[in-house]
Amino acid sequence: MKLIIGILAILLPVLSGAQVITRPLTVGDYVPDTELSHVLNYPATSIHLPGLKDKLIILDLWSSWCSSCIAFFPHLDSLQLRYKNDIQIILVNARSRRYHDDAAKINTILSRVQENTGVPVSMPVAYDCPQLDGWFPFKTLPHEVWISNGKVVAITYPNEVVPANIDAILSGKKTFMRLKEDRFDVDVTQPLFINGNGGTGTETLYRSLLTGYLSGVNGQTGIFSKNDSITGLYAINQSLFTLVKMAWGDSIRYIDNRVILDVDDKEHFNIAYEDTGAYRYQYTYELMLPPVTDSMLHAYMQADLQRWFHISVWHEVRKMKCLVLHASLVTAPGQVHYDQGEALESYYAKKFIHNYPPADVVRLLNFHSSTPIIDETGSTAPISVDLPRNLNDATALCKAFAASGLILREEERDIGVTVITDR
Repeated sequence: MKLIIGILAILLPVLSGAQVITRPLTVGDYVPDTELSHVLNYPATSIHLPGLKDKLIILDLWSSWCSSCIAFFPHLDSLQLRYKNDIQIILVNARSRRYHDDAAKINTILSRVQENTGVPVSMPVAYDCPQLDGWFPFKTLPHEVWISNGKVVAITYPNEVVPANIDAILSGKKTFMRLKEDRFDVDVTQPLFINGNGGTGTETLYRSLLTGYLSGVNGQTGIFSKNDSITGLYAINQSLFTLVKMAWGDSIRYIDNRVILDVDDKEHFNIAYEDTGAYRYQYTYELMLPPVTDSMLHAYMQADLQRWFHISVWHEVRKMKCLVLHASLVTAPGQVHYDQGEALESYYAKKFIHNYPPADVVRLLNFHSSTPIIDETGSTAPISVDLPRNLNDATALCKAFAASGLILREEERDIGVTVITDR
């Protein structure tokens, strides 16, 4: 017996012809047989939607808190009077219970509209319609639902409710109305495209992103390009010093030992190779733009670093201690054939430069010495030197050059430098 009752309970809605739809309706769906039982400003206290099947129905969803909705009433009313035999506009007060919009409150609003315009509202108002709330959810109001012959033919913004579109639907012609698409996956109070908020961000035209160390990703830099045009750049797990050099590019005219860090926290800029906690001072930066020139790309990045880190960059001449290479004690003219010992990085024990012109020797060493080195030999004859392991040890470096009959000594010079400050 219980089984029979259960089957009858399932079949009853089908046998009686009732439609049970709990999902939102969209364009192309048929609206179920619906009775609006709370109706104001109408000869009857209810409206049976199927009874209006010979007319184009426009449901205007609105709320008492929506001033633009209420300001739209006179326009809708003029259309209702113009097409009184062919359309029926119904003002549907949406989510009435949530906003405590009852009959008294709605009648007060209608009276206020008449006082302000001098014309009474002629359209019926339906309120407390949970079925319509479920079938036609929205993010913004007004929300216009067009129903023809029981079928939803459009859901639009209010600016589409105009005579041209009404005439087209009444005559069976194609319309080109912009359909309203409310995104329910977007929380405007939270950052977009994070944790799926609003999607993946594939349509982003411009984005500037700065984070701390990105775990599990190798440090690297590069540019984005499309159709041979620059569209952005990236710097993954880089020091602030690297970011500054990327942003200012050719504006930083000198190599690192001619860059003066006039900053509060130098560790923030320079990361020692052995520093296992370096991730604390590394950043990931990404910039996405429409196609731009190289100079514009740098300008955007500079602005970002200036805003966040208060970075400023300029050039000046300063008197500084330098290592100056003078003419050799022993002239040893020979043929240049470039012989550089294994490598000059700090972790190589054996370092030498053989048969290089002085200018090239100085150029190579400046990449590894914290003290600027200057060539004042005036010579292009190749020289050779066996180097100390620590290229930052000025005393050891001078001794190494002396052992090769060369003069390298510490002196002061006025030299051009780049200054970086965060003040």
